[in-house]
Amino acid sequence: MIKEYKPYLSGLIYASIFGLSFMVTKNVLNFIEPFHFLGLRFLAATILMSLLILFKVIKVDYKKKSIKPILMLSILQPVIYFTGEIYGVKNITSSQAGMMIALIPIFVTILSAIILKEYVNFRQLICIICSVLGVMLITIMQSGVNGESKLIGYFFILAAVLAGAGFSVSSRKLSVDYKPFELTYIMMIVGAVFFNILGVSQVGFKTYFLPLSNIDVLQALIYLAFLSSIIAFGLMNYTLSKIPAARAALFANLTTIISIIAGVVLRGEPFFWFHLIGGSMILFGVIGVNRFANKKTVDYFKK
Repeated sequence: MIKEYKPYLSGLIYASIFGLSFMVTKNVLNFIEPFHFLGLRFLAATILMSLLILFKVIKVDYKKKSIKPILMLSILQPVIYFTGEIYGVKNITSSQAGMMIALIPIFVTILSAIILKEYVNFRQLICIICSVLGVMLITIMQSGVNGESKLIGYFFILAAVLAGAGFSVSSRKLSVDYKPFELTYIMMIVGAVFFNILGVSQVGFKTYFLPLSNIDVLQALIYLAFLSSIIAFGLMNYTLSKIPAARAALFANLTTIISIIAGVVLRGEPFFWFHLIGGSMILFGVIGVNRFANKKTVDYFKK
């Protein structure tokens, strides 16, 4: 009985960690350039995970396994996802970014239809439209409230949403042949190489590690490198290996709720009536799409 709930407990934990990561990222971007910080984050995550593997706390085995599929997976996440997320959070509030992330389950459903040839029914279509309208309401209304949010921020977050959806479906498929931390480790290495190249191009190498002397940057790095990268991604890949991608994607709802609460309570971000209505429309649509989903989607990944 307990074993059956492990994937859901895992989902609750990683969603909670991700939910707070928007606020942590928003705070640290006052002190460091986006790609610079991502480079340091994934470098730290790679070093930490390498040590855990060296001391056999975590076990990975790539013998007789091609890492090419994981490299392709890593393009979606962390490369595209985190590029979209960090520049999205830089241009809109963390709570708004969290609302947009709630769209991931919608796109997981759409991708499942394309890849698995399982099409949405009429009720699911209505729910999808409801979520899209919720995002449009927030975007249009927010543009007239203050200058903090920029339209380009929503486009970056949308790119992150699409990448996150693609990752959910792809990780679920790869879980047949790879263990969760085998996926996570390659993802961290790819993120470290990609973002550090871009980070050095942003600020140069001479002062590259200077931000580590800033306590705010260091604390954010510890949270995002260890908890949000190694632990959360490991748990996410584990959850996706145990339950269907469309169902696992529902944990984005919890991520959204936590990010909104954290942004409003801890950062004092504004929360208007259209945030409540638009956010409710997004969550209603997400829950509805999965509530009315075709149950046969589950079997594809177990073949």
